[in-house]
Amino acid sequence: MWTFNTIVTDQQPGQPRVNYCTNTWGLRLKRRLAKVEIWAEKQGLELAADCHLARITQAAHLLQARKGSADDIATLSSTCFKLNSLQLESLLSRYQPADHEAPINNELIETIVRVAQNTVDELTRGEGRQVRLEEDFVLQLPFLLPEDNYSCDIVRGVPGGLTEFLS
Repeated sequence: MWTFNTIVTDQQPGQPRVNYCTNTWGLRLKRRLAKVEIWAEKQGLELAADCHLARITQAAHLLQARKGSADDIATLSSTCFKLNSLQLESLLSRYQPADHEAPINNELIETIVRVAQNTVDELTRGEGRQVRLEEDFVLQLPFLLPEDNYSCDIVRGVPGGLTEFLS
């Protein structure tokens, strides 16, 4: 949640101002998240990782995807279905195009925001939740464990010293 909130907001208190809304940061984030997903899959936690990382993964995809035409925006609307209108507007309006990219047209931003308002925002309100820019630090999803009696004895790749610390 912290990473996602840092990307969609202008500035974190006490931190230097950095715009993470670039193609380069999207690519970096996607690569790092892929490593987390591989680890989760090895542990049998791919469903939990997919649920908890969905928004940040979709934000990373949005940052590195093409955003120059109406077709690109239509594709993004369907692939970034977890991001609400406030989050999409923040990511796209703060997006800093690379040298080889053209700036995003404001009409395209308004279009994708309207689509999100009519889909994601309505679903969120229908579930009794508020549409917010930042994500809660308290996860709204239960931690999903496999039904086949997941055991922490099979966890591999745990940093050295963690087992002793937990004992």
